[in-house]
Amino acid sequence: MIDGWIATLRRRFSQDALFWLCAVTVILLIPILLAVAWRATSIEQAQQDAAQAAMIRSAERRASIQAFALMIKDAESSHRGYLLSGDHAFLRRYEAVTPLVEQRIDQLVLAFSDQPEQQQRLARVRELARERFALMEEVRAVRDERGLTAAGAEVATARGERAMERLRADTDAISAAEARNLGERLRLAQSQTRQARLVSSTSYGLVLAAIALAAVMAFRYTALRTALITRARAEAERRQAIFDSAMDAIITFNPSGGVETMNRAAQEMFGYAPEELTGRDISVLVPEAAGDDALFLERLRHDGDVRAGATCELEARRKDGTTFPVDINFGEMAQPDGVHAVAVMRDCTERRRAELAKSEFVSTVSHELRTPLTSIAGSLGLLAGGAAGALPERAARLIGIAENNSRRLVRLINDILDLEKIDSGKLGLVSKPLDFGDLTQAAVENLGGLSAETGVALAYDPPAEPVMVDGDADRLTQVLTNLLSNAVKFSRRGGVARVRVWPEGRRVRLSVKDDGPGIPPEFQDQIFGRFAQADSSDTRQKGGTGLGLAISKEIVERHGGRIWFESPPGEGATFHVELPARPDVASAPPGDDGVRLLLCEDDPDIAQVLSEALAGHGFRTEIVTTLAAATETLATPGAFDALLLDLRLPDGSGLDLLRRLRADPATRGLPAIIISADAADRAAMASLDLVDWIEKPVDLDRLAAALDQAIDGAAEGPLVLHVDDDPDLRQLVAEAFSGRCRMKSVESLAAARQALSEQTPSLAILDVGLPDGSGLDLLPELHDPSGRPIPVVVFSAQAFDQAALAQAVDAVLVKSRSSLDQLIATVRRLTAVARHSPSPAAGAEA
Repeated sequence: MIDGWIATLRRRFSQDALFWLCAVTVILLIPILLAVAWRATSIEQAQQDAAQAAMIRSAERRASIQAFALMIKDAESSHRGYLLSGDHAFLRRYEAVTPLVEQRIDQLVLAFSDQPEQQQRLARVRELARERFALMEEVRAVRDERGLTAAGAEVATARGERAMERLRADTDAISAAEARNLGERLRLAQSQTRQARLVSSTSYGLVLAAIALAAVMAFRYTALRTALITRARAEAERRQAIFDSAMDAIITFNPSGGVETMNRAAQEMFGYAPEELTGRDISVLVPEAAGDDALFLERLRHDGDVRAGATCELEARRKDGTTFPVDINFGEMAQPDGVHAVAVMRDCTERRRAELAKSEFVSTVSHELRTPLTSIAGSLGLLAGGAAGALPERAARLIGIAENNSRRLVRLINDILDLEKIDSGKLGLVSKPLDFGDLTQAAVENLGGLSAETGVALAYDPPAEPVMVDGDADRLTQVLTNLLSNAVKFSRRGGVARVRVWPEGRRVRLSVKDDGPGIPPEFQDQIFGRFAQADSSDTRQKGGTGLGLAISKEIVERHGGRIWFESPPGEGATFHVELPARPDVASAPPGDDGVRLLLCEDDPDIAQVLSEALAGHGFRTEIVTTLAAATETLATPGAFDALLLDLRLPDGSGLDLLRRLRADPATRGLPAIIISADAADRAAMASLDLVDWIEKPVDLDRLAAALDQAIDGAAEGPLVLHVDDDPDLRQLVAEAFSGRCRMKSVESLAAARQALSEQTPSLAILDVGLPDGSGLDLLPELHDPSGRPIPVVVFSAQAFDQAALAQAVDAVLVKSRSSLDQLIATVRRLTAVARHSPSPAAGAEA
């Protein structure tokens, strides 16, 4: 029975396919055949018209040739009558014809313009006609001068007769060629006419056959129509059953947005019966989906929030007027009368409640855990660093354990918050030019403690040239720290984790290879998943949340790069990161982290030693070897925090450069230290406001102390206003800045305003969340007496848009991501730049 039913379906399908194939063939064939027949008839008529036109034109051409020949003959007869009689009356015809010869030949040339061979003959005719008339003029002149006998002798030479014979031969050839051409054209026209008649007759015959076939197909269609209607009804009933059994509300709309159908779930969700909504606009259910007079589907295609094929969240309205949130997915549905829309809706009230609870939890974690953990980790770090004096060995070990675990907890909280930002699309990036090699070098140095603790060396192969990328320094450092710490943790004790950075075409590549057992094959497809850890006792002992690589992948991809790994069995794992390189690598500026120094020294060995020594103290040094290079480098105000200057340089004395700097308001306040082996010029330098004069060989400790004095200011240091509601953190920051500056710590906006009314600080450190408002409310009030804004550092645990905030303040640091050392370095850099930057008045004078 089943086999018979299947055979019936196959036969019906083949019959239907044959029917539609024949129907389409007939529908297309009849117009095509009629068009072919009409075209063939047109061609036949056109050939007949063309043949008749060719005959008329050929007759006209030959008549023109004969008229020309008669004209020459008349001129010759008139000339001969004059020669014989000497009567000038005979010359009237000759003189009338002579000027018309060239004109008649030009007409013939125009008439035969489409025949190059005839054109050549006409050119000879023109020459022969000219020759013949020239001879007749010559004989006429002889008759006039010497009489009839002399003229008869001249005619007897037969030159004129020969010219006339050649002329007559060419005109006859032209007539004969025209006759042949006409005959060929007529034969071709007759052949094409016969072919056109054949095509026309055949086409009309096929049209009659197609009409007969159409009649057969119409009968066949009538026989199949009942079966097709039966099948369509069954299919519609099945679709309606599926439509009504769906748990989500499903509503269809016509192109203008009017409701057509709705399933049972939609009736229960909105409280309407189907007949109450049929034909009404979608705005009755979803007010936000209303629009202008354009068709509903057109609005979907152009609306950025409500568009076809995308899920969006909108407010819906029930029959009783209450509103509720729904997730809606709009799609297009092709129908015989056009494209309609279908909306699948789900009540997302519970999801919103869950998201609100999650947001409140994240906010609590952000503020209530980050701030105390920052205080705990910072306090333990100060104790471990000897801020409270030397500690017993056992106490130092316990404090070290506590510090490591507190920082581990901070990293866990940061990872969880980063995942929440990624999921909500709020992971902002502050992009700027970066030397990826320097960033990697800093990350390797920061992991020196972990390397020493685990007994795994970090071998870094730096690039020969700067490798510049555009990126967020903090986020890329986070990626580097994750990859490097993983390489150290999973390498065998005594092994080496190798790090390399190099340019790869238009991209920059980082490779980190560990010295461990590698990634188990069964775990490799999960390596970038969340909370992914290889399930073995060895790897579980390494610790970690399993979030680092997942977050790193998101960060790298948001920078337009990619991250992947290679792990041959037993050979360790190598992680690769590729980022787009800046197109202007050679001109990319270095990073601005740390205090920047300009060292003007022509001895390369001394310059290199001083640069490396100062880097250990947190200074970034740029080296120039001539006064001209120093002048050009210092052309940008505020680019450097201090100048180290040798006096004996190849193109002059450093004394001249320093005088120019002191005369320029833009560089008048730039701290300068002389490093020279010659003390003879000390008296001349007394009036140029030097921080110190250090003779060679250089005392590096004295140089570092002099730079600290130059950067940090006088002994009492600059005044820094710290606004934060956490008393422990305020005390911790005050301890960290002890001896570096004067710290004014307050807990609220009101206390901050009171402090500002008493004294203007050199810099402000602001928390965002305060008991009586946001720390950012103080920004309009943070300026010196001249109206110039003072530097502002935001140091907060709350989540905020760093990219937008960076436009309003000088630095943004997140408490759990930034150490006290970073805060100190940032404050020192900003106070140094503010101190020697020109005031508005000075800038105006300049």
